[in-house]
Amino acid sequence: MNKEVPNNKLWEAVLENRLNRENDHKLVRQYEILNFAVATHTPLHRLAMFEEKALSFQPDVLFYIGHPSDRLRASYRLAELVMSGTTIPYDYLREIVEKAGLRADMPIRELRARLHSHSNEILAGTYRRIVEICRERNIPPVFIYLPNLRALGEEETPDHLRLAAEAGFNVLNMSGVFDGVDEQTLHRNEWDFHPNAKGHRIIADRLYEMLRKNPALLQKNQPSQR
Repeated sequence: MNKEVPNNKLWEAVLENRLNRENDHKLVRQYEILNFAVATHTPLHRLAMFEEKALSFQPDVLFYIGHPSDRLRASYRLAELVMSGTTIPYDYLREIVEKAGLRADMPIRELRARLHSHSNEILAGTYRRIVEICRERNIPPVFIYLPNLRALGEEETPDHLRLAAEAGFNVLNMSGVFDGVDEQTLHRNEWDFHPNAKGHRIIADRLYEMLRKNPALLQKNQPSQR
């Protein structure tokens, strides 16, 4: 996915460099952004990645990147887990599987169809679990909603923002980040509509401005005094 954009041109690298370049070092000595994203991962993958790998790096802040297609992809992933007979690792997912009456011997199309009405529950439960983990460790959970180029999936935006906020995320809505820019100049090529280096720079610049307006989102929460 990123073969046409060098790692140092990806938005997280550009953002990290700017944060450090313009850092006054009064509160934070140095910023480091670790990217655990995988192109094919769904919200269920991201939850597992956060628990099983990212937490071992003792993060001060979590940036969770949400995309318009996440709701559909999460329900498809749960259908795949059921069909393969994989043990479902979370109570909220097991409850949804039971309510939907899913069985491993069902065709994948039926599994997906039965989960359609539960797609918000899947996403909401995933968000709540991530926020719960963060609160246990005094990690600020920041939900960054990043839209697609070509306005793909725009109708999904309100539900994503609502579910993330209800779960307890600090929400940064990046909708409109590419407004006013000729999108043809942001595509990687004529068939790949992921952002090119210019697009990643636009994302980093907008996110930098949003974070500077919310500096608490760049620092680890202090343990509550009892």
